[in-house]
Formats: sequence, C-alpha cells, structure tokens
Amino acid sequence: MNLPLTKDTKMQKIPKFPWPSGNSDSGEYKKCCEFLLDHLAEQDDSKWSQARQTLINRYALPAQLIDKLHDTGDIYAIESDIVFVHRIASTGNIAGASLQSLSTACWKTIGDEHTAWFATGDLSQARYVSAVVNPIEALSYHTIDPNETAISYPSLAVSCPSLLALRELMLILQDNQGFTLAFCESKIGVAAEVVQRSSRYAPFIRRPAFSKSWNEKLQFLRTRTA
Repeated sequence: MNLPLTKDTKMQKIPKFPWPSGNSDSGEYKKCCEFLLDHLAEQDDSKWSQARQTLINRYALPAQLIDKLHDTGDIYAIESDIVFVHRIASTGNIAGASLQSLSTACWKTIGDEHTAWFATGDLSQARYVSAVVNPIEALSYHTIDPNETAISYPSLAVSCPSLLALRELMLILQDNQGFTLAFCESKIGVAAEVVQRSSRYAPFIRRPAFSKSWNEKLQFLRTRTA
C-alpha cells in the first residue's frame, strides 16, 4: 500500500487510499490509523470560531449540539476544513473522518468507510438510532428528531459513509434499539435492501417531507419559527 507519509501533506491532498478490510487489530489497519491520526491531530483552534459559525449560520445547526460534540473531540477545525470524526463503535477509536470545506460546499471522506462512522452521541446508550448519509444530515436529523425531546429515550443519528457501514451498523444494533432509515431519496431503495438483508425486520423509513435533505428541512423550519 502506498501511503503519503510526509507530515506536511495537506488534508485536501490525502488520497482516498484502499482501507484494509478485516481485523481492526491487524498491523496494516493500525498503520493506516496512525497515518490518519497524524494529520487529523493538526487542529487549528484559531479556525474553530469560523467553523462553528459556518455550522450555525450556513446549516442552521444548534450551537449547543455543536459545542457538545466539539468538547468530546468529534468536531473540530483544521487549516481549511471542518473535521467530523469517524469512530469504531465497539472501541471508540478514530478510524476516519468527513471533511467539510470552510469556504465551499465540498466534502471529502477519508479512512475506514466500512466499520467507522460519525455519530451524534453514544451508540450503546441510544434507545433510537437513525442512519443518514453524511454528518450535516446526521446533525440536522438529530435536531429535528422528535425522540430527542424525550430525555428518557435518548436518540442519535449515524452518518454512514457507505452501504457497507450501514450493514455493519445493522449487525451491532441491539434488539431493544429502534432504527430508522433516513437516507436521501436517491439512495433509499438500495439502502433499504441492505437493511432488510442485514436484520430481521423491514426498516422504518423516514423522508424529509417537501425537502431534498434533512438540512434543507431544518433550515425551512428555522425560517418558519424565526
């Protein structure tokens, strides 16, 4: 595997190299994680204020949720991107990330797209789990989700970077955890098939009515209540 190991490599130039499949304890997998962490560790605190305002103003996301995930190290800023950390659910270890440009709407996903994902909370503690396509959608759905208002029934949204990640999510959900498939319309069909094959139940599907995405719906709701 050819990895660019120079520390001055810019995040935008990191290639989407093939991530090793199989045991996350393997030497090859750990080598990739070490390379990834070497670059993700370069946080730029001077950029966090801009990143925070981008999430609040451009995407209408609640400051309380953004600050909470920043405090846990799941969202932060680097030189020109917002980093949304992907963790392995069983260990909490970082194995990937989604990068949102601070100046454009461009996205990039790096790292393990099979067994790691961004989540709005602790998967093991959630009564309800929803799967969406990217971190902004996860934060938006989490904000809209009616279950979040019930403290006794905590919920979270998981950003699945691939259908393989969605399948992995289905395999580790507990029987007492409710599940909602909230992918965008263009991917809902094949995603539903993945869920159906990976679990005992047909998925409960939820769509953002009259909107193309959960963030678009969130922004509409914000303008209506302003």
